[in-house]
Amino acid sequence: DELTGLPNRRHFTTEAARGGAQCRRHDTDAALLFVDLDHFKSVNDSLGHQVGDRVLVEAAKRLRDGLREFDVVARLGGDEFAIVLDDIEDDAAAATVAAKLIEAVGRPIVVDGHELTVFASIGISRFPGDGVTADLLLRQADAAMYLAKQEGRNRCRFFSPEITAGVMQRLDIASGLRLAVERDQLVLHYQPAVDATDGRVLSVEAL
Repeated sequence: DELTGLPNRRHFTTEAARGGAQCRRHDTDAALLFVDLDHFKSVNDSLGHQVGDRVLVEAAKRLRDGLREFDVVARLGGDEFAIVLDDIEDDAAAATVAAKLIEAVGRPIVVDGHELTVFASIGISRFPGDGVTADLLLRQADAAMYLAKQEGRNRCRFFSPEITAGVMQRLDIASGLRLAVERDQLVLHYQPAVDATDGRVLSVEAL
C-alpha cells in the first residue's frame, strides 16, 4: 500500500493463504481480524484528505506495533485493515489482541495542531472453525465488524452463523449499490402523488 507501507489486499490474500497452509501443517488455529476506523469519513470531510491520510498512517503504525513480528496486517483500502494472527491459542487470546489494538488506535493523534481521537471496530473470524479460505474468513470478519458497529462501535465481535443472514444480506446490498454507482446504473425518477378526487399533483417522490 503506497500510503501506509503495509501489504495491500492482494498481498494480504496471499499471506493469509500461506498462513492457513502452515496452520494445517502444524495443526494450530488462527484468527482473522477485520478493522474499520469509526467515523473516519468525518475527519476527511472536516479537515481534508491530507489530514485523513496522516491519521491512516498513524493508525497503521499502531496496528503494526501492537502485533507480533510474524502476524500479518494489511490495508484493504480506505480506512479498512485486515490482520491474521497465526498460531493463536483460543478466542480469549484473539479478543485480548483486539482489545489492545482498539486501545492503541483510540489514543489521541495530533495532526497540524488538531488533537484527533479515532476509534476502531473489529470483527473476528477463526481458522479453521469458521472457514479455511481467506476470502470466506474475510467476509465473515467483515460481518462481525458490522455487528460491532451496530452495537455501539469501538469494540470487537466474533463471527457466528447467527449473524450471517441479516448482515451478509446488508453487505451484499451495499456492495451491489457501490457497483451500481461505479457503473452509472442508477437512474432518478420522480413519481407524482395525485389527489384521486380532482387529479391534482400534490407532491412527488424521488425514486
